[in-house]
Amino acid sequence: MHQKKGKVVTSGIRCEAHAENEMNAFNLLITPEMLDVIARETNREAERKVAAWNEANYPHNIQEWNPTSITEIQAVIGLVILAGIHRGRLEPLEALWSARSGRPIFTAVMSLKRFKSLLRYLSFDNKATRETRRATDKLAAVILQWLQRSRSCADNS
Repeated sequence: MHQKKGKVVTSGIRCEAHAENEMNAFNLLITPEMLDVIARETNREAERKVAAWNEANYPHNIQEWNPTSITEIQAVIGLVILAGIHRGRLEPLEALWSARSGRPIFTAVMSLKRFKSLLRYLSFDNKATRETRRATDKLAAVILQWLQRSRSCADNS
């Protein structure tokens, strides 16, 4: 804590929040820039893993990756939040997508298979360059996201 122009200022990042609806609140937490990085790096990771799988299993069991998008990453994050709320009662993921007893929002947004696939490949940075960055930065896997969030707060203040 220090004083600046007669005001007491505490250290750390501040971001005054003004959310008129759920999407505005979501965008305060996860910026479009962050979503772009997540979508790009998830696609990169999926393509890397699928290529390795295909090389090891050619020609019998070939997989394909259908690239994700910013919109789909938003949907995954929203479903993860909802799943966390509902799974607080220890409800398995499969039950959330159940035609008989599940929640309709889950099946309306995406299939359980696609949801699990996206979670399997979800990535927040380029793993190919992570070790080089980690040599000088222990937080290499998350620092880009943190910096973007900080920049967004600074831009909005």
